[in-house]
Formats: sequence, C-alpha cells, structure tokens
Amino acid sequence: MIKYLIFDLDGTLYEKQSVVIRYLKVFAEKENFDFTWLHEQFTSAYILAKTGTYPTTTDFWSKVHDIFMVSIQSSKRNLLESLALEAKEDALLGIQARSDIKELLEKAKLNGMKVVIFTVMICTVLLNFKKEKKNFWPCMRLNKNS
Repeated sequence: MIKYLIFDLDGTLYEKQSVVIRYLKVFAEKENFDFTWLHEQFTSAYILAKTGTYPTTTDFWSKVHDIFMVSIQSSKRNLLESLALEAKEDALLGIQARSDIKELLEKAKLNGMKVVIFTVMICTVLLNFKKEKKNFWPCMRLNKNS
C-alpha cells in the first residue's frame, strides 16, 4: 500500500527559470542595465558555477551570484539577493494546483495517503518569513480537516 506521495516542487510545479528572469528584469530596470546583456552574463555565471561542487543549493546560487556580480562589475549584491527572494516568494504564493492534480491529491488523501511537497525554495522563504515574523500559510487546503 502506498503511504506517501512526495513531490519536488522546484522545477516540477513551477518553472525555476521564470523566477530568475523575474528578478533579473527588476534588477536591470533598477540599475539601468540592458536586460538581454544582463541575462547573457547571468547565464554565463550559471554555466561557470555548474562546473563546481557545492554542499547545498544555497551555496551554488551564492556562487552564481558572486560570479555574476563580478562579471557586471556591480556592488549591488544585497539588492540582487533581495529581488531574488521576492521573486521566489511571489512564485511560491502564485502556485496553484491544476484541477486534475487536485483531484488526484483528494483521492490520495481519501485513501489514507499523506502528501509531502519538498522544496529548497519553500525552506528559504519560510526561514525569511520567520526572521521577519510574517505569517505564511499559502497552503492548498484539500478540505477543512486537512
């Protein structure tokens, strides 16, 4: 008998690239960069960082941002990090289950299965909300007793 359904949210229920593009567009506007050029620099930084090994996803993205900031000769790392977090929060809050998936999850729950959604992004966002003492419950409720 299946007891748990486990989903990895990152890149499965939302497109990771759209989050990056969202915060790069805002960064380009705020800092008067050409977006196309900025996106090319970011892509190069991402590819270069992929050649290394990192203990965590956070360490990987930190390295991407390090390489990127050097390549565009900017000292606005805090702004970039802030925009990245906002884009992740927006993406997370905007996720909606497709109707066919919601139906599948409801059936799984009725059959006694537990549904687990794992994501590094949620952990990052939740830690930030806790730090700022914000309330964060954008959970999809399958019914009043979920």
